[in-house]
Amino acid sequence: MQQGDPRSDILQVLRRQEACVDELSSQLGISSTAVRQHLAILERDGLVARTPVHKKVGRPKLFYSLSSEGEEYFPKAYYQVLTRIIADILAREGPEDVQALMGRLGAQHAAKFKERVGHDGNVHELMNVLNELGCCAELARENGHTILKEYNCLLYKVAMEFGDIICTFNAKFIETLLDTPVTMRDCIARGDRYCSFVIQTK
Repeated sequence: MQQGDPRSDILQVLRRQEACVDELSSQLGISSTAVRQHLAILERDGLVARTPVHKKVGRPKLFYSLSSEGEEYFPKAYYQVLTRIIADILAREGPEDVQALMGRLGAQHAAKFKERVGHDGNVHELMNVLNELGCCAELARENGHTILKEYNCLLYKVAMEFGDIICTFNAKFIETLLDTPVTMRDCIARGDRYCSFVIQTK
């Protein structure tokens, strides 16, 4: 979406306040029918959420607001802040401390999904989690080993700046959920087409 696009304009309004269809129509100067059509697409894409507000009489009125995904539509400074933190640790403590930090963060992030993946480490449910996060992951069998491949690096810009010490995050995330060691084989940050991890047999 670009500035001036009706759906972008709707998100801009909802960034500031909740609004119903009539309020959006009035502020944006487009028909209520057009607003509903755009809202349906934004809701389908997970960018807005609707909340029914009950009145004393009549049907509830629907108010729209940004979803957490919609918040990500707007620029954030995550990358700049994260790179400064990592650069500071790297300068003061060295790469081992950065690697250890990324491992701890990966394990902490995995804890959110542990119940879903199960204590036995359901690899197929892990794949569902990775793909929901946007990793474009797939499983392969090569020379008797199970290989997990990820074609999209979620920390791409950071990894390209600091190298594969950042990839400990991903390795520890996978290890924690599968409860088994993994070995990184390929790495996008090293110029490979994808990141891959060899899953050790329990």
